[in-house]
Amino acid sequence: MIVSMVTLAVGAELALAGAAATAIPIAIHLLSRHRRTPRLWGAMRFVLEAYRKHKHRLQLERWLLLAVRCLILIVLGLALWDPGFKAVASALGMAGQDRLLCLVIDDALSTRAAVQDMDGQTTRFEQLRARSIKMVAALHGTDRVAIWRSARPAGEVRVPAVFDRDAAIKALESMRPRHARPQIEQALQRVERYLDQAKDTPPRERVLLAVVSDLGPMSLDEAGVGALKSLSEKARVLLTPPPAGAVNTQVRSLETSNHLLVAGPGRGVSMDARATLRRFGEASTESSGLLRLEARLLPNGKPLATLSRPYRFAVGQSETAVNAQLPVTPGALAEVPDAGGMLEVVATIPGDTLEADNIARAVLELRRHVRVALVAGAGSPGVLDGAKWLTLALQPDSDERNPLLDVRRVAGASLDSGTLTGIDVVCVTEPNTVTDQGWESLARFTKNGGVLWVFPPSATSPSTWAGQYARALALPWEVALESQSHEDGGDWVVTTDPAATPVPEELGALAGDWQALLSPLRVSRRLNLSSTGPDARVWMSVEADGGARPWVVGQKVGHGYTLLSLSALDVAWSNLTTKPVFVPLLHEAVSSLLNRSVVGNRDVSATSGDGVELGGAWLGVESLKAVGGDETLWLVRTPEGGVRVREAVDEPGVYLPLATGGLSLTVSVDADAGDTRTLSREEVERRLSPVADWRWVDTDATDPFAEAQTAGLGLRMGWPLLWLTLALVLLETLLAKWFSHARDPNRPSIRASIWRVLHGGGE
Repeated sequence: MIVSMVTLAVGAELALAGAAATAIPIAIHLLSRHRRTPRLWGAMRFVLEAYRKHKHRLQLERWLLLAVRCLILIVLGLALWDPGFKAVASALGMAGQDRLLCLVIDDALSTRAAVQDMDGQTTRFEQLRARSIKMVAALHGTDRVAIWRSARPAGEVRVPAVFDRDAAIKALESMRPRHARPQIEQALQRVERYLDQAKDTPPRERVLLAVVSDLGPMSLDEAGVGALKSLSEKARVLLTPPPAGAVNTQVRSLETSNHLLVAGPGRGVSMDARATLRRFGEASTESSGLLRLEARLLPNGKPLATLSRPYRFAVGQSETAVNAQLPVTPGALAEVPDAGGMLEVVATIPGDTLEADNIARAVLELRRHVRVALVAGAGSPGVLDGAKWLTLALQPDSDERNPLLDVRRVAGASLDSGTLTGIDVVCVTEPNTVTDQGWESLARFTKNGGVLWVFPPSATSPSTWAGQYARALALPWEVALESQSHEDGGDWVVTTDPAATPVPEELGALAGDWQALLSPLRVSRRLNLSSTGPDARVWMSVEADGGARPWVVGQKVGHGYTLLSLSALDVAWSNLTTKPVFVPLLHEAVSSLLNRSVVGNRDVSATSGDGVELGGAWLGVESLKAVGGDETLWLVRTPEGGVRVREAVDEPGVYLPLATGGLSLTVSVDADAGDTRTLSREEVERRLSPVADWRWVDTDATDPFAEAQTAGLGLRMGWPLLWLTLALVLLETLLAKWFSHARDPNRPSIRASIWRVLHGGGE
């Protein structure tokens, strides 16, 4: 491996300085040996005799003292050359042997942002991946690497750790950025579990945790910092520096007023759409653009209608909205079959830094008519029973050739799943004729997204149908077996006080006239509902027994909804059928509840990264295909008997079954993950202040881990060598004293001095 030139240059300077300093004691030694002219005198005879006797010992002492003094300077120079030791050890493949690199790479939506570098235009993810590959390539033969990705849902890319660097690099090269938000804390928790469970995990000094991220605002939240703090006790933490932030404008959401459109043959439709736009990174200036709305027929994607609307962000404004009405002409709907179809509404803005969030979708179900089943008997000619009142209210225009509401009668005794196929709404006016099997069929129908409205029969005789109804739908309702009339023969008044009985959310269109519509209503006979449970909601109530008592109550059941009226559709029970509120009440309730059931069951929406649970209407569907794409989603059964997508969804788009019609899954990008701003280095350091012993990593260096290496040969020689220098200085002092052969009778010997130092006493 090529050694870092910068590191070696610094080390070379220190080494040369140490070599030069070593020459000083040698020069002093040589200079002190210059010859003098000998002059003999009598006493010198004894001195020369002693010198000749101890000559070899004295030379050995001088050379030993010289060697110690040279060694002091050499060791001191080597201690100052600690970076050079690291570089040389790395070059020789001896530094940090048996290391484990835990690599966490950010592949969230924001990493799709376009950036400009020396090679041209690329993306943040390409840069992060290149940094990751450099780190893997810098490992040695005995090092291992494991890789995790952090986009939701975080998971493993290459685990358990491998020695094969080429395989790890190929795994990185095969990665693609996702459309979800980052979940670095989840990835770090997976890393920690791996380190805890792996049997061959090295000591902390040889475990390197590298987090390669664009460090956006969502990357280092409180949970992520906590996970890093926990992991810092088991690994050396490394972070790549954040890139520069970028400006991004996105279509945050697209909403339509209805999810179900009804257009008979020869009729067009119009939909109200609201697109919400948001911008990141630049709110101090004004900006504007053009939003394009388009309606397409599914599954072929044929355009049906298109319009454009301007949008504008004022100074300091980060979010704005565009409202538009998108009409579709009858001619454009000519291809829609009688069984209905599906429309896709798409909102787009021109491309910018991050194109993946410049589009939003909404899927609407298009029907030629809504199918309503009336569970009742055949009826008598000329008699307005409950079923006829409902028929008149649901089809007030009496257009028998092309009704938008297809109303048909079904006998209660013959009610089963086959009878309810293709039905959207069931109104039961004679529940006493429904069998146990029929109630079970109605329960499945409701749980799968249907709307069920039950009315008592006109007969006043006791009946057990209410108990069958409550048991089949698992409702904690207790309905009296017998009806009751007003005690003095009068009528109960329907409550108009919104504080006692608020206007149902589903009837919001009638809220302005709600009190006026309820004022004329009078109730002569009703069933008593003594218990409703916490999930029930009272739609209408009557003033009875000193308070408001339920008269119409509803509850969500599975993906559908059920309503129970406590008075029959008979003028002997109430005057509801003869008052103006009856028709709008039925139409708004059916339309609103059917729209909600369509969204919750047949037209499912999800965000990238979600695990998607589907309703009972999806039973039998094995896979979904992306409209206009190659992506396929596979479905599996859940232990509870439901259906879910096998893996978390990511690729945005509309997914349809190959065979079953009327079902769709719309996947949108995680809009919050489109924040292309990044944290500054100072902000990152502030957030990571609780994390001990972490550092930035320079992936452009030949050895990115040079500053983090703490194990292996020559990784931290500086301090040990400094301590060795101090020991040599002490040794040189003692040897110089000893070899001087000077004796002072008033001064203790070296042995005595050492003894006193060690024992604190005398000899």
